[in-house]
Amino acid sequence: MMKWRLLSAALAVGWTVCSAGTAGAQLAGQTTVTSHIPNARCMTLNLAPQQMADPSVDIPVRATPRTDAPTIGSTGATVIVREGSLTNGFVEVMLANGRTGWMEANSLRPWAPRPGTQATCRPAVLSNGRFGFDIR
Repeated sequence: MMKWRLLSAALAVGWTVCSAGTAGAQLAGQTTVTSHIPNARCMTLNLAPQQMADPSVDIPVRATPRTDAPTIGSTGATVIVREGSLTNGFVEVMLANGRTGWMEANSLRPWAPRPGTQATCRPAVLSNGRFGFDIR
């Protein structure tokens, strides 16, 4: 799981448009943001740093908003959440491959920039058709 979280963090950086230009601005050899996802926001796994580094800690994405629903995957450290989707204590999340699932709301917290930065995070559709993040 830690490998997945690290890969997700690395991909999020790769998916980020860092210039002050338009969201669709092309970065040399990288995926670009083609649009932002309406009614969605960036959130972060609600884990301590030690838990993030522990491969045995897994927060599942479920097929429906129930604790007994089948697990359909897991996410990286940053998660796209559909606003207003709270159902049975779960929120709807969007995976990079376009699938949606459900995570327990208390397993997430609002996304925050790294200390000392003023960055913002906006969920985005990327030029490769996948979901990602526009972090500026």
